[in-house]
Amino acid sequence: MTSINHNSFIYSFFLIGSFLLVNSCGSDKPPPINETPVGDRYSVEGKVLDENSNPIENAEISITAVQELPMFSNAQGDFKSGDRAKPFENEGVDAKITIRADGYTWEDYEGGKGIRLKNRDEDLGKFYLTKLGGLDDFGGNEDDDGDGVLDKNDNCPDKPNPDQTDEDENGIGDACEKNGPPPPPPGKRVFGIEFRPKSIVNNITSIMIDQKQVFGLDSENNEFDFENGNIVYLFGKSITRNIEIYFNNSDPVDVDFNDKECNVEDNLLKLDFNANNEIKKTDCFK
Repeated sequence: MTSINHNSFIYSFFLIGSFLLVNSCGSDKPPPINETPVGDRYSVEGKVLDENSNPIENAEISITAVQELPMFSNAQGDFKSGDRAKPFENEGVDAKITIRADGYTWEDYEGGKGIRLKNRDEDLGKFYLTKLGGLDDFGGNEDDDGDGVLDKNDNCPDKPNPDQTDEDENGIGDACEKNGPPPPPPGKRVFGIEFRPKSIVNNITSIMIDQKQVFGLDSENNEFDFENGNIVYLFGKSITRNIEIYFNNSDPVDVDFNDKECNVEDNLLKLDFNANNEIKKTDCFK
């Protein structure tokens, strides 16, 4: 009985020893993963701000040439690549950066912007995003005149004009522009001159008729003004005269006219101007 137990012990010891020998000699442990040291990786950083230089938190910044996973800005708007950044290339690398943030847009670069990475450590600087619908956060949903058009979109926010008519397309609704000229002076025949488009009067600095100044921005002896719109009145003479107009943004122009058939109601002398302030006369003919 003792001999059997002794042999069993020797046999068990032999099996354990053989197992250890086979495992120690049969195969080596797999080599460790050859990871790039952190110091040899790209280190890219920058800052994301709004148009008022306030930091934007949680903006998503993607530069796949630096790392596959996007970066995110912190409460100060700062972002930086992490330990999963790609190995630094000794030569410059062309990359694309895209920035997205809820409620903001990167104007002109919604699809990303190309950049050049020259160094391992790159400070990309500041990126400015524009808030979408920013007026909504500052009372931009008001409609003071109750015409159904929000003040921020209304071309005449003080007077109801649901149709938003703007005949001269100067951005100011017809309802907010003065309706017609003041009454003509009594006692003599007068006629009206209409300057078209209405916005042209904003560029006029002086008007001469037969070499006499009848209007000037700095003159106290004007025969008329543009306070009531783009139509003015002059005394009629029924002779050929010359009107010369000076502008703040171009050379002066002049044209001959005769007011014989002009009046103050339906047959004004119309002076049409193009984008270069060049004039085309419309005679007063019935």
